[in-house]
Amino acid sequence: MGETEPEPPHKGLQKHFRADWKEAYLSFALCRPLLGQRVGDLLAVRAAIDPEGRGVHVVGVGAAAPVVLHAAALEPLLREVTLERMVLSWANVTRTPLSMNQLTNVVPGALAVYDLPDLAASLTPRPLTIRDAKDASGAPVSSSMLEESYAEAISAYRSGGAAERLRLTPGE
Repeated sequence: MGETEPEPPHKGLQKHFRADWKEAYLSFALCRPLLGQRVGDLLAVRAAIDPEGRGVHVVGVGAAAPVVLHAAALEPLLREVTLERMVLSWANVTRTPLSMNQLTNVVPGALAVYDLPDLAASLTPRPLTIRDAKDASGAPVSSSMLEESYAEAISAYRSGGAAERLRLTPGE
């Protein structure tokens, strides 16, 4: 990601894979998914920029959003979370015949245990904003689809007395 991102794949693959597709496959062979490695990096950055443990607001955009969500589920010092243009859920990816740029955030076997909306629910009562979520093909999702997918998180925030801290904003 960022300045160290590898060269994009050849033109036939650019629509479906991010530039890190080779690294993603290598990470699977090593049993160390890229998402997990990036979560570790983010937690190290949090510790470096906030050594006193006051807490930080972290924003994840696109492919970085699931990384931020996982890190926040592990680290309460990520006190506020904003996710922009994040894939709606991994369940949505499995139901989509041709997903776009999802390889980078694959966690083998995760759906047997959890999905992204489950992690969102686990952040209760911390402020969480999900803006302009995308389906697995990269298209914006409707308000009803977003609310349906995150129903468990909505319920968790309501029952935790923090309904106003969960903001779900569909794209335009």
